[in-house]
Amino acid sequence: MSGARRSVVLALPLLLVGCTHPVTGTATAAPRRVLDSAAVERDVREVVAADPATRDAAAGARVVCPQGVPADRNLVVFCDVTGDGLRLSVPVTILDADGDYQVGSAF
Repeated sequence: MSGARRSVVLALPLLLVGCTHPVTGTATAAPRRVLDSAAVERDVREVVAADPATRDAAAGARVVCPQGVPADRNLVVFCDVTGDGLRLSVPVTILDADGDYQVGSAF
């Protein structure tokens, strides 16, 4: 091989040096959404007042629903409706994590 030249390329590993900063602690989840108990109580009152069987007694009834209920899908809580000889339990089913819910029939 006359006059032919070969090139040799050496590949050297590239060393990257960077700064690292260890992070310690615990990851925190976003705060869970809770139901607006005042809104739930208002809606329960409306459902009871709309039922012909309980309409008259519901006018002065007291509605109490649990406070601080997390918006967990399919969770069912019960609100108490009492007053003027009326004593009812009303189921409230949470439909999704956004806090949407459905008020059931009183029993």
